[in-house]
This record gives sequence, C-alpha cells and structure tokens, in this order.
Amino acid sequence: MKSASRPRALVLCNPAARGARAACLWRRLEPHVCEFVVPTLVELSSPRRLQHDLAKALREGIRVFIAAGGDGTVHVLANGLFSIADRPPLAELAIGALGLGSSNDYHKARSRRHLGTFVRLDARHRQQRDVCLAHFRVRGEALRSRCFLVSASLGLTAEGNARFNSGDSTIEWLKPWSVDLAIARAALWTWASFRPIPARLVVGGERLSYVVASVNVQKTPYVSGMFRLDTPAAPDDGLLGVNVCTLRSRAALARRLMGLLRGRFAGKPGCRFWHVPRFEVETERPVALELDGEIYEADAVTFEIARESIGECT
Repeated sequence: MKSASRPRALVLCNPAARGARAACLWRRLEPHVCEFVVPTLVELSSPRRLQHDLAKALREGIRVFIAAGGDGTVHVLANGLFSIADRPPLAELAIGALGLGSSNDYHKARSRRHLGTFVRLDARHRQQRDVCLAHFRVRGEALRSRCFLVSASLGLTAEGNARFNSGDSTIEWLKPWSVDLAIARAALWTWASFRPIPARLVVGGERLSYVVASVNVQKTPYVSGMFRLDTPAAPDDGLLGVNVCTLRSRAALARRLMGLLRGRFAGKPGCRFWHVPRFEVETERPVALELDGEIYEADAVTFEIARESIGECT
C-alpha cells in the first residue's frame, strides 16, 4: 500500500507485556503494521507523558491509535484519549491493536492473525465500538471514573487478575512461556483463598441482595485466557452483559471454573444474566475491581454505556 493511502498512526507499545517480550514481538510485526499505517512509536510510561504524546498526535492530525500490548494497554490508551478535554469526537478516531499481552481478550473477537499474533490494523474499514464507563469509590474517598472496552469484574475473576498481575515467582516464570498455565495458577491460588462477597445490586429495574462469588460485566465472551462465557456479548449493541455467580462452596466454584473452560455459564445453578445499559453494585467491604485487566479498589460501582462510541480498526 502506498504511503499516501496509509494513515498516520501513533503506536503505544508496552515493552513489559508478555513477560517483557513485547518489544521483541513488535520488531517482528513492524513491517506488517507499516502495510496499513505510517507509525510513530511511543513507549508506555507515565500518565503525564502519555497525555502529552496523545494531545500532540491529535494536534498533528493523527486519528489512528494502536495499542501494542495486552488488554491493559488498550485500557490505558482508551482512557488517555477519553480524558483529553479538547479532543475530536471519539467516533472520528480509530483504535487498533496488536495482541502482545498475556490474555488478549480484546483481540480475540473480530481480529485477524499475523505470525500467530492477533492484529487489528485496518482503519479504512473501521467499525464503531461502545465505550463503557465505571464510576467507583471506596467509602470516604472521592468518586473516580474510568472507561473500559472489554470487560469489568469483581470477586473471583478480579482477584485472579490481581494475583496474575502481581503474581509469585512461579507465575512470573510461566508468563513468557505459557500464559494459560500462569492464568491457571493464579485462578487456583485465588480459588483456594477466596471469600464470597455480600453485595447489593441494582439491575434491570430490580434491587437484589446476594452473596456473590463473581460479577462479570462483558462486551466480549472472553473472561481471561482459557475462560469464556456463553451469554450474549456484542461490542456495539449499547448494552452490558452482566453475569453474576452466587455459588459459595469451593467444590461448586471449582465446577463452575471447569465449566468456564468449556464456555458454559448460562442457566447453570447459581448463575444469573442480564442484558442492560446500566448496572450498580455495592459491596460490604472494599474489593478488587478489574477493568480490562487493570486492577482498582472499590466498594460501590456504577457501570454504564457512554454517550460516545469509538472507531475500531478491523
């Protein structure tokens, strides 16, 4: 493709992704990226530096932004763009992605593969994707807001992600060689020590009180690595897929985890699903909140669909 027909793009690379192998993977994939865009590469560093790089790129007319990393890199890039006050409408921008991370749940649906890596690079045939918002707090602290594109969770899934992100030496050793085994170790470690969470939900016009094992808010069926759901999830339908598991015993939770390996959740004992534009949850104690693989802390969260959608490379 001639350079005149290729849009300019800012590529945000996270060199620490996939056990610090992302930089090497980027060098292998760069010629393929250059078939679609004229890239300017920046490395993920401080939030302040990222905001400077994004604002500068927008001023220079760049409208395509590519996350070269995992789900967390997509999350950082989306929030960086979303938070710029004087930016163009998100619908005029396009996010692309190279799946250089560990789980790559964002990349699994509607992506192509090149050299075994999920890629979304074609900005000429972009689609629109919902931007989801999470407004959350811990009692006594200020309300915070973050957007997410892939998924959010509390409970077992979020705690598993937290352990994976800050895992023991075995998890860190496994990450570059077998992401699925690293995720499995984090899941088993979390399962062995997890305590169900008393929670109050507002969903689909109902106010409910449950002791929950996990809450997953999805725009994709993929939960983490090998685990996936069979409930409806679409990136552009204006709705959130809310999956709640209320199982308490470790044996029942182990069976549900095994079911998620085969994509089985809907209609199973202790499993409920809603398809709604807004969802609220409040927990009796602060818990891990996972947004696109990144971990926060909260005891009250409101999830909703933003008024803007964002362009997405195919």
